[in-house]
Amino acid sequence: MGDRLLAGNWNSSAYNRHASRGTGILNNKFYKGLSVWNKRTSRETGNRIFCKNPENQIVHKIVRELRIIPDDLWQAIKKRQDTAKLTF
Repeated sequence: MGDRLLAGNWNSSAYNRHASRGTGILNNKFYKGLSVWNKRTSRETGNRIFCKNPENQIVHKIVRELRIIPDDLWQAIKKRQDTAKLTF
């Protein structure tokens, strides 16, 4: 099961990860109804290398019917993450 599931418990990296990259359950904008495309480009060098695309090439689309977290809860999560950053 990889590093995300240890002895039947979720590892914190499964839900936190990198807020700036939008990875981890608590940072996935899809849960608040925002679909994002074209964030990265892969380069064929024999290894998997991904480069972040410029902001003007990234496509954002609001998909309200797929939202599973209300906006006030999303904002509370972001506030809590910011507080935790300062604490640790």
